[in-house]
Amino acid sequence: MNRIVTAFLGVIGAGALLVAAPSCSSNEGNAALVCVPGRTLSCSCDTGGEGLQTCLPGGSGYGTCSFCQEAPNIGIEAGFVDVSPDLGGLDEGVGPCLGFDDFDIDGDQDVILTGRSSDPSTFSPGQVMIYENLGGGKFSPKPVALLSTGTSLLCVSADFDRDGKPDVVVKVDGLDNSSTLAYFKNLGGFKFEKDELGFDVIPLDDHMVLGLGTFDANNDGWLDLVIGRSHGGGPSTSDACKMLDNDFVCESSPSPGTSGPIVYRNDNGRFKLLPFMLSGPFPGTTNALAFADLDGNGLPDLVMANDWYSNHVHLQTAAGQFSRAETNLGLAQFNHGMGIAITDFDLDGYPDVYTTDLGPNNLWFGNSKGTFENLNKETGISAITRYHSNWASIAEDFNLNGLPDIFVASSGVVTNEEDMIKMAMVAMAPINDLVPQFDLLFWNHGNRVFAPMSLPHRGHQNPFVIFASSAAADYDGDGDVDILVSAGDGLQMRLLRNEQPPGNYLTIELVGRNSNPHGIGAVVELMKSGIVAQRRYAGAGGSLGTSWHRVHFGLGTSPTLDGVRVRWPGGHTQVVSGVAANHVLTIVED
Repeated sequence: MNRIVTAFLGVIGAGALLVAAPSCSSNEGNAALVCVPGRTLSCSCDTGGEGLQTCLPGGSGYGTCSFCQEAPNIGIEAGFVDVSPDLGGLDEGVGPCLGFDDFDIDGDQDVILTGRSSDPSTFSPGQVMIYENLGGGKFSPKPVALLSTGTSLLCVSADFDRDGKPDVVVKVDGLDNSSTLAYFKNLGGFKFEKDELGFDVIPLDDHMVLGLGTFDANNDGWLDLVIGRSHGGGPSTSDACKMLDNDFVCESSPSPGTSGPIVYRNDNGRFKLLPFMLSGPFPGTTNALAFADLDGNGLPDLVMANDWYSNHVHLQTAAGQFSRAETNLGLAQFNHGMGIAITDFDLDGYPDVYTTDLGPNNLWFGNSKGTFENLNKETGISAITRYHSNWASIAEDFNLNGLPDIFVASSGVVTNEEDMIKMAMVAMAPINDLVPQFDLLFWNHGNRVFAPMSLPHRGHQNPFVIFASSAAADYDGDGDVDILVSAGDGLQMRLLRNEQPPGNYLTIELVGRNSNPHGIGAVVELMKSGIVAQRRYAGAGGSLGTSWHRVHFGLGTSPTLDGVRVRWPGGHTQVVSGVAANHVLTIVED
């Protein structure tokens, strides 16, 4: 994680870039470097200079590069339209705090995000704002909802005090890598009040934190917080790094003394620090946290995507009790985990896990044995993502055909395998090649076949901003899921409206009574002809950004279905029969 944070801080004004910029001209005619997709051949600046060093932020402007071979032939999907101006008053640059939620409880999804600092010369986001959904696809900023200021912020929204309104927890990171937490209670009318007593203890970390998530860890109906630590890491020599099965891996072991994630138990609206809960040893860098019932016992489990180290899976064996299980499940792999999406992609009745990577992404399919198999090469996902800096991922049925698709936000530096191995060195060896980045959308065609498309960026992609976040919701109420993404130079925000051909759908709002208010951790199933036709895991997203709390299904040409079955956290099952398509169905826990 050190190289990611260093590059990130370099861009936000902490000093000169510490990642060495490449000299494009040195690559020409270099027989030692094999031609790979996207490899840089030469560059020239708009002002006439040569080499990327003078084309990047410390130099004279952006340059134009030619490539040995363009990135894989992926067309632009015309079904999504950039409607960012619909967010009235939005500054081009935003921070990583980003998401959808219904803050005024009117049924429409509002937007939360961080805006750029008032100082235009810095990258730093300056404030957390909420934009009211006015209906008709339009938004308006709500100045009364200004939550916090800071340098780099993450946030998560949910009904933490069980009063029916979503609150916000903000994670503020300083340039000195110090961190703090703030809890804002929703008073209604887009007014928020900072609860100074919301956290009993607020530990200050010595590094930035990128993993922030919420689930009911002890199944008491109150949503808890898990915060992934970022203490750096990675091997000290390139001997620990290699290409294995078309993936770049560094087989490093975390220090036994490295502290684990911060876990807060929600005690009737007050967060109490839990010093012991999850079993280590822990990696130095956790970039994403996801929560879903992987073993079918009715209790949500925790999946951690880690940089430089293996994924972690903590199965919840009893309320509030967890056991490490990634090796037994087949989900252990040394990679550069950045984001997680969990759903049943192949509709076989078992959860599947998608993880993003600095390099080939991974797609693990669950099976009847309770284990997982990585089929990233077989699905074609590995080849497409191999030279991408892949971050936030989302699993939603964007084209309403009944099969969950995959969105991936990409940003930053990715090079060939020779340079990736060099970059594993703490000394931060120079980068020779840069590969153009673009966001990806994988259409799910069934039978574990995925077809890639790209989504347009809004201008220059600064290769040294290694960061991206995204969220999903049907903000315009037309039945399909839209995307909010922050990536690229200045973390450009894009609101992408889904304009796929119309199809049938069902959106479900879960209201927990004994369970947590949003039903996070529940398994929702659509029944057709007496069998489970589709399955979703409520609140299973695990990437930067907060998606809506609703559960969405595409139905294709089906106007009706037999019913919906919900297995609430803890195992209680509830069935709703005779459900029609094309509306929002509210299911209150009985």
